[in-house]
Amino acid sequence: MKKLFVFTLLLVAAILPAAMAKDNYTIGFLGNSANARSVSVFNAVKLAADEFNSTSTAYSVNAVFIEDTATAVDAVKNQPNMIGLIGSFLNSDSQVLEAAGDMPEMCVSGDYPGLGGAAKRNIFRLCASDNQLARDTCRFLITVLSNDRLAVIYSGDNNGFDDMAAAFKSEAEKNHIALRYYKEVDPDRKDFNAVLLRVRDLRAQNIYFAGPADQAALLARQSSEMNVGADLSSTSLIGVRSFIKTAKAGSRGAVYASISPSSIYGFKKFGDIYERYRKIYKGNDMHIPYAYDAAQLLLSALPAGKTGHADIAAYLRGISFAGATGDINFKESGERSGPPCYFYIIIGNEPLQRNLSQSEFKAFEGDK
Repeated sequence: MKKLFVFTLLLVAAILPAAMAKDNYTIGFLGNSANARSVSVFNAVKLAADEFNSTSTAYSVNAVFIEDTATAVDAVKNQPNMIGLIGSFLNSDSQVLEAAGDMPEMCVSGDYPGLGGAAKRNIFRLCASDNQLARDTCRFLITVLSNDRLAVIYSGDNNGFDDMAAAFKSEAEKNHIALRYYKEVDPDRKDFNAVLLRVRDLRAQNIYFAGPADQAALLARQSSEMNVGADLSSTSLIGVRSFIKTAKAGSRGAVYASISPSSIYGFKKFGDIYERYRKIYKGNDMHIPYAYDAAQLLLSALPAGKTGHADIAAYLRGISFAGATGDINFKESGERSGPPCYFYIIIGNEPLQRNLSQSEFKAFEGDK
């Protein structure tokens, strides 16, 4: 009997570690560890992975920081069992993203243009693109502020501003509005006198400017000084003190759209998660909730039995996910359907979030 008991203990001791063993995977984060904001966004990925590991009995996932340097390509290639790569991707990251092959790539910034439908079926964006924000700004001006006399001016510096201007124009036409004016200007232009005289003659109510904040400030200031009679709308680049200081009175009433509310707590479903985050980490970057959702999406693929890159990408394309930033599903292009968008109007010397009433929201959503 004693020998049988000892044999049973040995058998259990041999079987138990195998039974408790987990399959190990990694999620990569592409960033710059010398940048505090980049680290704070990575920590959201780490929090999601740690919470997953605390409840999963079958899988263990490690969040890995990959420096966005010349070594990033090799780091991505050599990372074992990586199920996805998260980051605020830039055009300069193209080699790294190419090295990732068919690995799911989760973009948490609006300015990366490399989403490409059938040509690139493994990249997804969690937030609104800059072009989407341009369309939403146009729709806000028309349906909420009742502006139907619109002009567009954009900086021709090859930073995607031409695409934003085109997106704004397309949305105006979709709403049966013909633009009063549409003009490209040199990226180093500082004198807008001739342009603004034309806009004044055409009696535009609003000028949408797609370009850098310093150029937007000069345009807004000169428009105010010339009594053009048109408010400014632009990208979220104008939501800074330097714009307001330079534009002076021209900043008043300026409108822009952003991927983020005025506080991270404005993501109502993220509040409790952010409290857990703050107990461990520091940071309030607007990309934190999107990075957390990106990690959660990748992690959700594992219990669903999806571990290969192509299988995870296909899974994400068909997903309907209740995320911390809202409901998430993706278009064929990899862009998120109906991503969150928050509007701001500069009043006095402060950008103030402009919440929509129920009737305004209904009008804004309309027939998108």
